[in-house]
This record gives sequence, C-alpha cells and structure tokens, in this order.
Amino acid sequence: MPETLDYSRQLYSGEYRFRSIKTIVTGFAVGLMSFVFAYAAVTGSPLSIAFLSFRLFDVILFIITAGAAAFMLFSAVTDHRQYFTIHTEGIVIHGKLTSWSQIVQFAAYGSLGCSRIIMFFRRGKFGPPTKLLATPPTTSREYEQLLTTLRKTLSPQYPHLQLGEYFTEPS
Repeated sequence: MPETLDYSRQLYSGEYRFRSIKTIVTGFAVGLMSFVFAYAAVTGSPLSIAFLSFRLFDVILFIITAGAAAFMLFSAVTDHRQYFTIHTEGIVIHGKLTSWSQIVQFAAYGSLGCSRIIMFFRRGKFGPPTKLLATPPTTSREYEQLLTTLRKTLSPQYPHLQLGEYFTEPS
C-alpha cells in the first residue's frame, strides 16, 4: 500500500472469502466441463457446435476451464481472501489505491433495506464496474452510513463523483 495513505481516515473495510460451498461446487462443475473439452480434443469428436468443430477450440476451452477450476478449488482449500478498504483518499484493493479523482461513480447492486448488497465503483463512464465483494455481505444500512460520511467528506472536493445509487445486478 502507498506510504502516504492515512490509515486513520479509513471509512470501511471488507474481505471476500473464497471458502464457500458455492465456490467448491462451481469449481467442480467447471472442472467437469474441462474434462469434457479434453475428451473432445483427444478423441477428435467435436462438441455439437458445428461451426467450431476443430480440436484447437476444444484445447483452448480445456485450458481456460481447467485454469478456472484450479483457481476456484485452490482458493477454497487455502481459504484465500481478497481485502479492500475505503479511505477518504480512495479505495484500496490488492494494495493498489484508486483515488477518488479517478472514480466517477460509487454505487451498489441491491435495494434500500436489503440485507445483501454489492458495492462497486467505476473509473470511467463506460466499462465494467469494480465490485467490492464482502463476506459476510454488506447490508444496505452499512452502505447508507458509508454514503453519509462520503457525501460529507468528498462532495466538495470531487463534484464529478456520483455517490449512492442502487442498481439491479446484470445477469
């Protein structure tokens, strides 16, 4: 983390644990898919995708799904955790600070009164959001308290920053 970050100005911190039944089941399911692709690549029997019926495609799919399965299962077994903190200077994920001047939107998926929301931020108007997953999930009450503090401290300095909307998570 940057040495200039004032840790006394930390507003919220969270961690996401990969050790869950959902991660394990998903890891095994993706692993099973990788074996299907490996079988198709070795036997030469393409999957029922007529326009993509060649071994190289099966090999590529095997590598991608096997890597994803290995990551999920390894993360679940080793109890891998991802940490994030929200400061008055910005948001720190994996030890990298994204300052509020780079962020254009800070919002959440969910609704007011919801027991489980997912906070996210965007660095630009377009592009995917960066989700701030937490175990246990962040509640809308915690989110609203954080927004109150952020509005007081950040709105005067960063008028471009959109704070505090609720969205439906895209499926």
